[in-house]
Formats: sequence, structure tokens, C-alpha cells
Amino acid sequence: MAEISLGKVFMTPKGVWDRTKQYQSLDIVMVRGTTSSTGYISTDVIPANTPISDKRWKTLFTVNDGEATADFNNKVNKVDANKKAIDTIYAELQKMYGVQISDTEPTEERTGIWVDTSSTETFSVPEIKDNVVNTTDTWSSQKINQMVSVDSYAAKSDACADDDRVAIYDSVSKTQKKALFGGGVWNWIVNKLTNAVISNLQTNNKTVLGAINELNSKSLSASKWMYLDIEAGTLSSLEQLKNSGTYRFNEIGETLLTDSGGNKMNDLSGDYYAVLMAQDFTNNGGVAYGTLLLFSPRIFDGFWYCNIWASKINRWRKILLS
Repeated sequence: MAEISLGKVFMTPKGVWDRTKQYQSLDIVMVRGTTSSTGYISTDVIPANTPISDKRWKTLFTVNDGEATADFNNKVNKVDANKKAIDTIYAELQKMYGVQISDTEPTEERTGIWVDTSSTETFSVPEIKDNVVNTTDTWSSQKINQMVSVDSYAAKSDACADDDRVAIYDSVSKTQKKALFGGGVWNWIVNKLTNAVISNLQTNNKTVLGAINELNSKSLSASKWMYLDIEAGTLSSLEQLKNSGTYRFNEIGETLLTDSGGNKMNDLSGDYYAVLMAQDFTNNGGVAYGTLLLFSPRIFDGFWYCNIWASKINRWRKILLS
């Protein structure tokens, strides 16, 4: 808990000066002479056996015997009458030198000021007008002038830069710290975009970046309606059909010419163009379920189609156009 000690702040009458006693700061004593009495006030802790002539004793007044006026007697009586009240106030003030800065209500009895870091309320702090700031300084007018409300800041009209700073509350150390936009703030945003799970996203991947990549991947697949040349010019396996789209190849392998029912595609003229309409593909990339339309400029009377089911050609059929 942060504390600011105000020290002793009230004068304390101590009666007749006793050389054998130690006195605290702001203690008031009386020294009686043969014809006069003098009042002194201590400006510091004064050890026992220190003479009254020490510079730490300051003279308050000197009154010759018999010269005490009614006004003087009245002031002395008021000090005596108010001493109990002063002592009571001072005893309470002694409890009020603790300052706690936290987001939880303090339980320490000696906490006099509680600064709630989660509150938006403002408060005023008395200035010590030394106008000096250093690492061990008490509150100064310069420090207090720096504690302005965020509403009094000028608005930033241009875009934030990497070197711009923001004030944050560190929940681990429970202290206020500064963070760079180009460092801590940006890293936090990237981490959320990459790892934060958003359950209402309509994608398999529930992170922002993962969902974007997933949508881009689907958009790319849907855009592949172009001529996709089959390597080596021969369609020998359904694993070569990795996306919906239009394919070009010269030959069809023997294993694909006959379907599961024994029907055979027998137009072997070559120069084939095929349109694959499918959504489901196996882990190795080949089509699992779909429909394949087969054309060739060498087939004059129609075109072929087949159903693909469970990664097999289910049936070949020819559509005649003549």
C-alpha cells in the first residue's frame, strides 16, 4: 500500500522547559526567568540535555512578570480550552496517513485515502508548491498539474502511429503502465484475431483469421472453372479430379472406362473436355461424390456423363443429340 506521511502537524504545549527531557517538533515550552517568562517552539526533534539557546529552539514571545495583558491571558486560556479538541483531531489525523491504490476496498484501519483504480470519479489533492519533481519527491504542484482528466486532452485527428502510447491498468501488477500501439496493443489485437474463438461464425474455423482463410479457400475452389490440364494427358484415376471445374485430357485410362455396373464408355476418339460438378472430396484430394460430363469435338452425335459415388464411377450414359 502506498503511503504519504504528513508527520506532526500541530503544536503541543509541554509546560515548563525541562533540560533532561527530549522534545519533538512543534513542542512549546516556557522558560521562567527572575523577572520574565519566554515561550519557545521546537523546529525539530531536540535530544535531552540540549540548551535552550540551541538554534532548533525558536522564540515565540517574552513576557515580563506583571505585564500579562487581558488579551494575552485570553489567548492562553483559549489554547488550554481547545487542547482536548486539538488532541482528539490529531489522534484521528494520525490514522490518516495511509494512501491505498487498488480496485478493492481497503481493510487497513490506517488507510486515510483510497484511490479506486476502477472508478471514473475525480478528486482533488492539496498542492505542496515546491514545483520540484524527482524519484523521491512528495506531491508537487508540477506533478498535480500532470494529473489531468482524459476529457481535457486534445483529440487525435490523424491515424495512430506505432510510437503512439496509451495508458493501461496492468491487472497482474495492479499498477498503471504505458503501452505502444505498435507493440503491446497491436500484439494483443493480432492474438485475438488469431486465437479468440467466436462461436457464432458460420465457418468450421471459429477464429477470425481462420474463418477468412477458410472462405478464401472456398472462393478459390469455386473460381477454378477453367481448363485444368490432366498431367501426362491421361485421366487414369479419380484422384486427379481435385476441384469442381473444367478439365482437358487426351485419353481415359482403362480402369475408368467401365462403370460399376459393367457399362462402358466406348467413344475413344480423344481430345476430351470434362465438366466436374462436385462438393465432396477425399483426404487425398480426389472427388468422392459428383457428376462428370464428358465432351469431345470428335464425338458428333452427343456427349457422355457418369455419376461418381464413393470415389467410383457408378454408371456411364450417353446423351444423343441427333
